[in-house]
Amino acid sequence: MADVPEYLRLLNEIDETTHGFRKKVNLCSWVEFRLMAAAQADPQLRLQDLSRQRWIYPQGVGRIARDLQRRGLVKVLSDPSDKRARNLLITKKGLKLLDHCQAVLGELLAAG
Repeated sequence: MADVPEYLRLLNEIDETTHGFRKKVNLCSWVEFRLMAAAQADPQLRLQDLSRQRWIYPQGVGRIARDLQRRGLVKVLSDPSDKRARNLLITKKGLKLLDHCQAVLGELLAAG
């Protein structure tokens, strides 16, 4: 049997980690976690920038942002410099969930 290319091995590891994440955190999907973590890291980041950075269609980012807002995890705000653009603000409830998600991810990565 041929050796598995490094990129496939890494993709398999990522799949296993995200599957473990979804099993342990049923309140937040992997994509939601990635968007919230990026918004927390840079509150000035616009939804369109999140879309490009995370390789998600803009409509998908908008749908996810609306769902997160409906659940009280983020607020979708107009960008002060461009009223057409939108930014995500993580709420206290969202920060609590984000902390939990980061702890779960840390456990999964430590478990290897």
